[in-house]
Amino acid sequence: MNQVSNYPHITSNPNILSGIPIVEGTRTPVRSIAGYFNMGMNPDEILFGLPHLTPAQVFAALAYYFDYKSEIDADIADNNDTAKWKAFAESGQRPS
Repeated sequence: MNQVSNYPHITSNPNILSGIPIVEGTRTPVRSIAGYFNMGMNPDEILFGLPHLTPAQVFAALAYYFDYKSEIDADIADNNDTAKWKAFAESGQRPS
């Protein structure tokens, strides 16, 4: 895995979720934590919903999100594109 510069708990690996930023040692994408935050959840509530994460991991993911907000927001929008996922499912391919 490649640690994302300046974010000790955030990494990316082209073999995990197509290389999007994730919490190191997990398959939890930064976009998920950002999505929960954008729904109004505070860090304690995010930790309750994702108990496998530590406070440091959640705060690192939020710091990464705020520094790369437009990139992560675009990833959230792409991941929520139901037409894209329907076409993908119908193609018979498997996600990476």
